[in-house]
Amino acid sequence: MADITGGFLKEPGKINLISINRLEDPPASAIYLHPFIESFNHSISPAIGKMDFGMMAAKTQFFTGLSENTYTLRLALPAYSEQNAAQNWSTVQKLKELVNPTMTDLLTKSGKVEFKVFNLTGKKVGQLLQVQEAIAIEQGFLWYRGNKKKKIPRGRFPKLIRISLTFVEDVTLTAMAKKVSEEKAKQSGAQTNTTEPRPTDSKANPAPPSSIAAAARDGEESAAVQGSQGTPSGTPLAASRP
Repeated sequence: MADITGGFLKEPGKINLISINRLEDPPASAIYLHPFIESFNHSISPAIGKMDFGMMAAKTQFFTGLSENTYTLRLALPAYSEQNAAQNWSTVQKLKELVNPTMTDLLTKSGKVEFKVFNLTGKKVGQLLQVQEAIAIEQGFLWYRGNKKKKIPRGRFPKLIRISLTFVEDVTLTAMAKKVSEEKAKQSGAQTNTTEPRPTDSKANPAPPSSIAAAARDGEESAAVQGSQGTPSGTPLAASRP
């Protein structure tokens, strides 16, 4: 296994290496991590079936569906200040809530998340299957007085937390999210390129924004197709989140 830790040295508060957010939640509620990435694994498990072929009934293999993409990461979250130790602790608790839903979450949320590792993956949509936390007791703890405005509790927090994540991509939802993002970009580009006539130009006669209307129709058709494919009700595909 390659050691890539040295390639991901961070500058505190400047680089968001990993972002995770529920599909139903606004972008402001996304969880951002600034870890040292100790290991990164991407495994692909194709859906393979077998059938008899020819008079000799020889077995042949073929694809029966989409492959399963699984991402496994091992991260280290060191604290560079007392406040950061408390923030790391709070972030890990939020991560654990994603794989330990309440009854209300089961009834109102799909359980799908948007997942992105900077420079290693694009924005993926799928399921967070596992969050494992390990506190490095030998490194000690830091005391923080708390911050009510930032909703950071007071107490003693570990200097170093290691976590392991397992994420399985929903390939269909990722493709749908990408398509919605592209349509939004087209609509935004069409609106930007539409110029208004100058007040002093009496001969100006702007053409109707047919390109915007066409983009809107395309978006409605895409939404109808997505609904027919079984997208969970109330599950927005906000693929343009940070």
